Amino acid sequence: RPEFALQAWTNRPVWPQGMGRPAETPPVPDTLDWDLWLGPAEYRPYNPIYLPFGWRAWWDFGCGALGDMACHILDPVFSALKLRYPTSVEASISMYVSPEEMWVKVDNKETFPRASIVNYKFPAREDMPPVKLTWYDGGLMPPRPEDLGPDDEIGSRGNGVIFIGDRGKLTCNTYG
Repeated sequence: RPEFALQAWTNRPVWPQGMGRPAETPPVPDTLDWDLWLGPAEYRPYNPIYLPFGWRAWWDFGCGALGDMACHILDPVFSALKLRYPTSVEASISMYVSPEEMWVKVDNKETFPRASIVNYKFPAREDMPPVKLTWYDGGLMPPRPEDLGPDDEIGSRGNGVIFIGDRGKLTCNTYG
């Protein structure tokens, strides 16, 4: 039986990501209980880069672009194809902070990468073939299917899925 392929993507992160911990330590706003906000995370000085939206980028607080959007984008995929656990996962990530520094490797243990491609392989299930799922984020996109016209929309608002089977393709937007 032929393998079934999926390509899923998001335009996230739309917050700063792929950098080290900030050195600046401005005062905590009077309206914020910083210790309460940190919760069980290791203490670090306050910086406005974490709030209100940027926490998603940091290992201690969030789950990056994959965790932020895959739960929405891949829900119809997992439901329709009865996927459970992958048998293998392989990832490639960006290693630079900005185009000016693209030849400088960043030793970043604080935030998720700015961009990644993650390949998952799932085994056959019931009467369904194995599945290869490729996830793209950080502005990376799957190749545009040749049989789609230049004006044919795939996905929506920077996110989507392409189902590729032996009888054709199906596209899906962010929320199925």
